[in-house]
Amino acid sequence: MCERAVELLALPEDESHMILDIGCGSGLSGSVLEDQGHIWIGLDIAQAMLDVALEREVEGDLILGDMGQGVPFKAGSFDAAISISALQWLCNADKKSHNPQKRLYTFFSTLFSCLTRSARAVFQFYPENASQIELVTSQAMKAGFLGGLVVDYPNSAKAKKYFLVLMTGGMAQLPQALGTEGDGDQVDYAKKREMAKRARGKPLKKSRDWILAKKERRRRQGKETRADTKYTGRRRLTPKATQNDIKAAYYKLSMQYHPDKNKGSDDAAKKFRDITAAYEVLGTYRLRKLYDKGILQPTTGPIHTPESEFKSPIEVQPDDDAQTKFYKSRFKRSEVPAGGAPIYDFDLWSKEHYGSSLNRNQKAKKKYEKKMADSGNSTGYSHIEILLFGGLVLCVLVFYANYDGAQYDKVKEKPPEK
Repeated sequence: MCERAVELLALPEDESHMILDIGCGSGLSGSVLEDQGHIWIGLDIAQAMLDVALEREVEGDLILGDMGQGVPFKAGSFDAAISISALQWLCNADKKSHNPQKRLYTFFSTLFSCLTRSARAVFQFYPENASQIELVTSQAMKAGFLGGLVVDYPNSAKAKKYFLVLMTGGMAQLPQALGTEGDGDQVDYAKKREMAKRARGKPLKKSRDWILAKKERRRRQGKETRADTKYTGRRRLTPKATQNDIKAAYYKLSMQYHPDKNKGSDDAAKKFRDITAAYEVLGTYRLRKLYDKGILQPTTGPIHTPESEFKSPIEVQPDDDAQTKFYKSRFKRSEVPAGGAPIYDFDLWSKEHYGSSLNRNQKAKKKYEKKMADSGNSTGYSHIEILLFGGLVLCVLVFYANYDGAQYDKVKEKPPEK
């Protein structure tokens, strides 16, 4: 892999260059650089690996350091840089203070400054997923690098290797990937960066300013152009929008027009109610299907009719398809809440849903109470009377027992002798 990385550096032959080996480990990649006549300096965070490199008596200098904290060299120190199986570790947060995005940007920005003009840096790494590749490449482009991703043997599960080829300046063609035909499996990020440079100072494409400028240009050319409105340039949801798109748009607009952020604004409060009412329909898949069919109409906002002539929202029409007939036959029209705080009559709701069950329970309870009352009156005495009588009898027995005991303990006096 190190030989492939040196090949991707595209260094001039028969010349010695100063190369930085990032994540050098025990110096195996440095040995390849030595064999090709280059001078190298290794950087690694593992003390044990550097000790092994010292035991091997490598020729390159070794530095103990964390590449996530930056490359500690002055500007223009190296002609190239390589890294074998080390870059992916910057995507992990091994400590609470580690931020992968910041650590990657710190590393790439300091590396960019210590490389010479038109130098290259090649990183062989093992990304976990596509988002990790996007994170690494975006931070590299942000630091000023050009280049892209070269994937060797993309159709092989074991031999596939990812190489990130970065350049400090100029536009150069990315190397050909191994195991591919034609242009190879490459992801070019340099073109995107150059287009961003050329677009500086101009409004972003598809933005409101871009649309207004384009409409003004058409007016100057004498072409028929629609008038500008408050909806010009506003991104709208299409009928093909997913539920996640609707949810994201609702959250964005609700945060914008929330009453807590627009205190005292009646217009914002009205818009917030309209947005909430619309989301109550569009946010539910079943209601949205009815709305798209023209069966359900919101209480506020423009009326949506898929056809120019719409007769009745509930009655089944002869030209309706099977799905529309199904929904119309089972649709019970109800007023959609307008986004305010509704007041519910829970007593009425409970009676409608659980009235028969509650009536049965109440009848059973009354029947049981009547039965218990009848069983208590069969003796002619109530429960309270029986308890009082029993308590009275108990008190009499206790008093009698205590009285007899007191008589036994009293010593009788001997009658006087005559």
